[in-house]
Amino acid sequence: MYDLIAVMNGVRGNLGSINGLRTPEFTPDTISPPTAIVPVPRIDYKNGLGRSRMSIQGTILLFTSKGWNRTGQEQLAKFASLTGDRSIVQAIDRDRTLGGACGDCTVSDFRPLSDEEFGEIGYWGGVFTLDIL
Repeated sequence: MYDLIAVMNGVRGNLGSINGLRTPEFTPDTISPPTAIVPVPRIDYKNGLGRSRMSIQGTILLFTSKGWNRTGQEQLAKFASLTGDRSIVQAIDRDRTLGGACGDCTVSDFRPLSDEEFGEIGYWGGVFTLDIL
């Protein structure tokens, strides 16, 4: 059985390898970009083996600066890249077991959110989907 807090902490731990990316423990009231939020993941109990395993689909909500449109969009593109020192995919791939919290975790896709609000302030944003086995 998965410990969801351990999975979430493992994702945040991997993201901690990205210099300057803030990863609060829980969803804060306000953020200072760039910030990655790891909410409680979606769970599919029916795809598990009995009730001993669950199918988990996690997300990473990423917010970058909107103060300068070009800068915020460039930051978002760097985080969405497959490689590089800002790559979310590369950070997750560094330890796909999330510190032993799961068998395997991969980033399956990225969806840009463009202009988003968080705490009544505008940001560029995106959602990374994680498949956790």
